[in-house]
Amino acid sequence: MDVPKRITRSKTPRKLNATWKELMAKYKDDKIATAKLKAAQKAWIAFRDAEIAAQFACDEDDASLCWGSMYPMLVNGELQAMTEIRTERLQKYIDDGPGERMRN
Repeated sequence: MDVPKRITRSKTPRKLNATWKELMAKYKDDKIATAKLKAAQKAWIAFRDAEIAAQFACDEDDASLCWGSMYPMLVNGELQAMTEIRTERLQKYIDDGPGERMRN
């Protein structure tokens, strides 16, 4: 099942992208940190997509056959929530730096 790209018109992914660019600019001189952050972001994207696929599991090619006409809205809501949480986490790297201060 492919995860639909429903939230691209909302502000949520734009905020994530802006936060990501700010984070990369902050750590641009730290090659180890940027490599680790890029790996973490790639893993988060894979997790996000797998989480949506698991949450809305369906044997059909068209998941709306399992979840009905609400499927796009349900997926969109979950993608938006996950993206907001990730954006907050990335913002903590910018505001607090890595390590001990990022516990919550």
